[in-house]
Amino acid sequence: MKQAKRISMALVFALVFATFALLNVSAIPPTYNFIMPKLVIPVELGKVNPAEAWADANWFVLDANNEVLKEFGRWQGGEDNRMYGPDELSVTYRLKWDEKYLYIREERFDKEYYFTYDHAREPWIGDGTLFFIAYDDGDPKWDKSYQPFWANRDVNGETKVAIRYWRDGQYSMFDDEEAIGNWKYAGTKEGDVYITELAVPWSDLKAYTPSLPAIAEGLKLRFTPVVPNVSSEDLFAEDWNQMNMHDRFGRDDADTEENSNPGELPANWAGLILGPATYVPPEPETEAPAPVTETPTAPEAAPAAPATPPAAPVTGDGMMALFAVLLAVGAFALARRFGKVR
Repeated sequence: MKQAKRISMALVFALVFATFALLNVSAIPPTYNFIMPKLVIPVELGKVNPAEAWADANWFVLDANNEVLKEFGRWQGGEDNRMYGPDELSVTYRLKWDEKYLYIREERFDKEYYFTYDHAREPWIGDGTLFFIAYDDGDPKWDKSYQPFWANRDVNGETKVAIRYWRDGQYSMFDDEEAIGNWKYAGTKEGDVYITELAVPWSDLKAYTPSLPAIAEGLKLRFTPVVPNVSSEDLFAEDWNQMNMHDRFGRDDADTEENSNPGELPANWAGLILGPATYVPPEPETEAPAPVTETPTAPEAAPAAPATPPAAPVTGDGMMALFAVLLAVGAFALARRFGKVR
């Protein structure tokens, strides 16, 4: 009996151990995870869609008031290190996914937008964006990162994109057709808001990260947007600054194994989890039918009484016939009377 009990306990421990062995355990426990829901509303690729097309996405605002930035990220700046408030710089991100694409919408409110290059290979030299992504296999390192760059407006007013990834001991940056030809992207400007939409194919991420498994709900990535900002055409002026949403800079739990700058290492980024679809389309609005007001119908008129045929007019022929009848009746009466007397 005791031996059977020992075997049962050993079996339980073995199962528990095997279960944990199958799980991806990050070198650094996640301290912030963003759930990215699965697409419900289709996105028209290659153009800026109406905001309603992103009602099924989850979103967050990255600015000086962002709590994740305050706790896990940092504000990099020039000598004055002035943090720009939300009334000057604020970026909203909306994210969703399906089996083919990672969808990103950036709405950048920027009172002073400057970009003096005709490419996006170095978006930190101007008002560009770096969006870091990496597969979290439990030990995300340099060679598992994939980094889309973009600038909503270059010197010619065009939206530009590029890609950076780690290969052969260094970062390489490309904006040629082979590197980004499968992306779909577009940008527009509405007042002080610069809207950029991208659809980045998972197949590209897979090509640069061979260990990436099939895209499915529950897959965990690492990510952090990095938003450089300048407020003059002098791109190297003291007012240059940059928001790193999540890099654990200066924290005791930062991983600096490969680089003293933790912002470059995917292990220090936030979690990005592919979640289920959560959006439920509203019921289509239909106009209530107008109340039917029955118009009272007039009562049917009673059938008219048959008209009394008028009396036949008394004509001369009629008078003669009547007089003849009277004579005949009188003659018959006299004949009967005199017959009885005899």
